[in-house]
Amino acid sequence: MDVKELEISVQQGMAGQIMPKLRLPAAVAGGAKPISMLQVPFVPPVETYLNKIAEVRLGGTKSDGGTRGKSIIIGGEVAPAFYAFEAPMPHKPVITLDVFDMEVH
Repeated sequence: MDVKELEISVQQGMAGQIMPKLRLPAAVAGGAKPISMLQVPFVPPVETYLNKIAEVRLGGTKSDGGTRGKSIIIGGEVAPAFYAFEAPMPHKPVITLDVFDMEVH
């Protein structure tokens, strides 16, 4: 269906017949103001992923045959970055990148 030329026309006064009248809760209809937030538990949508990001060691110590005082490991995640509710990050973040989805002038 191509909707480029779709037109919907509603005659004056028809909206009340098309949509049922909305009924507000009694507390709202009576003019009362809310006194607290609705208490609803947040349950994040946890997913599992089949693959894992490869781990890469940057810098080699003398015991590894390198010249560095210490080395760092990046990668190893099994969930998207900072989705700690799905899986803990195996290594703390040490590298950042900017991804531009439009041309930067």
